[in-house]
Amino acid sequence: MFTIHGIARDSFGWALKASDQATVVVRQNGVVIAEAAVDERPRAGENFRLQLPMDTNPADPYRTGAQTTGTLLSIEVRFPNATLPVSSLTASSRTVGQPAGSSFIDFTIGADTDGDGIPDSWEWWQLGEAGIGPGDPRWSLATLGGGDFDQDGTSDHIEYLAGTFAFLNSETLALKITGWHEDGSALLSAFVVVDKTYRVEFSADLKDWTRTDVRQDSPTAQAQTTFTAADTREVSLYSPASIGRTNLFYRLVLVR
Repeated sequence: MFTIHGIARDSFGWALKASDQATVVVRQNGVVIAEAAVDERPRAGENFRLQLPMDTNPADPYRTGAQTTGTLLSIEVRFPNATLPVSSLTASSRTVGQPAGSSFIDFTIGADTDGDGIPDSWEWWQLGEAGIGPGDPRWSLATLGGGDFDQDGTSDHIEYLAGTFAFLNSETLALKITGWHEDGSALLSAFVVVDKTYRVEFSADLKDWTRTDVRQDSPTAQAQTTFTAADTREVSLYSPASIGRTNLFYRLVLVR
């Protein structure tokens, strides 16, 4: 089997959930060859996973739908009342790879007419929230998507994925070291968005990164390798990775 797994997002960048009753469908030459229900609960960092049967003899496959290395695939998302195409997609591979291999895919459903990787509906919504409307020269899809509209150091595309506002420089995906607890734990500060999932990693050389458990808001809270924000706010995170160590770098990773 070849495994395809990843994150299916709605047009506003939010990862779909099991409650959306969505199914990721994979086709080859228009024929459905695999499908899987969206479910964010089994594994952190993905909400769908499906497997494709593979065969090394394309002239006489052992079963219908068996694929060979290099076959191009198409993906869509089926809901109870509609089936929607993918508008933007990033993938480790857009073809079937080697048997027992896998490909991680992160995609969005919804129209993206300017091809910047961000659905039009999110861009129009952001412009409206920024007070930009018809008649304003900035009322255009070209205003967002290609840069950093609020100049906060986070690109519009990352703001879209992170669930932050592209016109508010007070909201950005970032992590700061603000101090140390008496036990040596690093005290970190991060702005998080409700329902988004994160993890923290550390490095001594900015090359090799290691995940670290963190405790939210209290050094005695339960340690978590990944955590999902319960609301949108600035949170304090305690990392034991710094205990007995110096000169560590930290980064915040958006899992989904």
